[in-house]
Amino acid sequence: MPVAWVIQCGSFGQQSNADNLVQRLRKGGYKAYSEPLKRGDRTLYRVLVGPALSRERAEALQAEINRRFSLKSILSRFEG
Repeated sequence: MPVAWVIQCGSFGQQSNADNLVQRLRKGGYKAYSEPLKRGDRTLYRVLVGPALSRERAEALQAEINRRFSLKSILSRFEG
């Protein structure tokens, strides 16, 4: 199975905060979305951009997003 990459741009306890970042990223032209992630008895909402099929492309996108939006994102494998 081919490997793809996603950029985690943030993780929030409030879905509205995640939705705000998703909208900012989409306005910037990125394929952003959020997904809930259960952590014990609470739910976090991760904001992701991608997937990108090559690690090089994902790293370039990550650097661009970090610079444009003043973020410290995390690159990880896409779990489709």
